[in-house]
Amino acid sequence: MRHITNVSHKAQVIPKADVPFSEEVKKLDQSIDELYGKWNYYDILPDVCDLLRRRSDLVAPQHLVRESIWSLSKAILFDPLSGVNFSMRGRRYINSGDFALACADFAVASRLIPENWYVWYHLGLCNLILGNYDLAEKAYAQCANIPTTLSLRAALLNWQWITLMRQGRREEAAQLIEEVDASWNMDGTDNYLRLLLLYKGELTPEEAMTVPNDPEPILSVTTQGFGVANYYRVNGDMENYKKTLDRTLEVGREEAWMCFGWAAAEYERKRL
Repeated sequence: MRHITNVSHKAQVIPKADVPFSEEVKKLDQSIDELYGKWNYYDILPDVCDLLRRRSDLVAPQHLVRESIWSLSKAILFDPLSGVNFSMRGRRYINSGDFALACADFAVASRLIPENWYVWYHLGLCNLILGNYDLAEKAYAQCANIPTTLSLRAALLNWQWITLMRQGRREEAAQLIEEVDASWNMDGTDNYLRLLLLYKGELTPEEAMTVPNDPEPILSVTTQGFGVANYYRVNGDMENYKKTLDRTLEVGREEAWMCFGWAAAEYERKRL
């Protein structure tokens, strides 16, 4: 299988390229090539799609995002009715900063696997970043109807609050998070809970930026940074909004550029 080199594009510069494949990826490539040699398309359909998805998962942590997207595009060619394929590729498009393409993939996935919480969640995120607030709100409404954990509910509330505030619907935003409480059990990470407490006025922006005993500090750099930046934005403090975006981009540039918060921060900073 050929190696797709990561490239720069208008939304984001992918900083790492030409990373050698691991032995596991090389073995997968050999297995996929062997399957291609079979004469009956339907015989190889389930196996080749599974291998391509595994390949995508293996190369993405190497920062080979374009390679990961290519693997999933190939899987979609074999199985265009798999919502999982579209959902996985949508996440990789987010990693690369291509929010419009990610949004399109999640829109397709929402038709194919409408029971999936993460599909509606990411569809809402993409529409929010693209400025399609009505569509974001509709996606979040679908997401809210699907049972999930309290931790994921806090994440959803964060984006719903931002969506309402960006539309100037302050009273609705305040009502949305009335029941949020600092005692909520967040399953080991309280990133989004701290942002919600900031929105309620129970934490300062500086306090919200710090997550005590954080198991994933790099992820928090982007999650907290983008959340606090938006808090400044919807409250009319554009100077601190820009400063916080810049700080988020600088701190996370080397290790966190694949995180949603970092890609979103860069997307918005370039459009200011």
